[in-house]
Amino acid sequence: MGSTNNKVEYNFERSLEVISHALDMGVSFCFSFDGTSMIPTILPNAKIKLFNTTSLELNNIYVYIDINSPTKRLVCHRLIAIADDLCYFKGDNRKEIDPPVAMEMVIAEVVL
Repeated sequence: MGSTNNKVEYNFERSLEVISHALDMGVSFCFSFDGTSMIPTILPNAKIKLFNTTSLELNNIYVYIDINSPTKRLVCHRLIAIADDLCYFKGDNRKEIDPPVAMEMVIAEVVL
């Protein structure tokens, strides 16, 4: 018998569409957080739950689309400031503040 390749190609745009649709329908969305930027609040491979958000509050954790990355990606960081319709985020385990993010790039609030 011949072998089959079951590898699924990752499509950021399609994944974002599915997540956004679920959140718009009022459904929470869970996935594993991969990274160290939010230690000790969120540990690597921890499950996080995303909820649709209609307002932003300082010190809460949100997921936003990072368009400054060479490849688009989702980032899960704490909101530390809002000024001129721009959001400023920082990972709990990072010294630097992330580049400014337009409010419309914030897609969900994280609830631990």
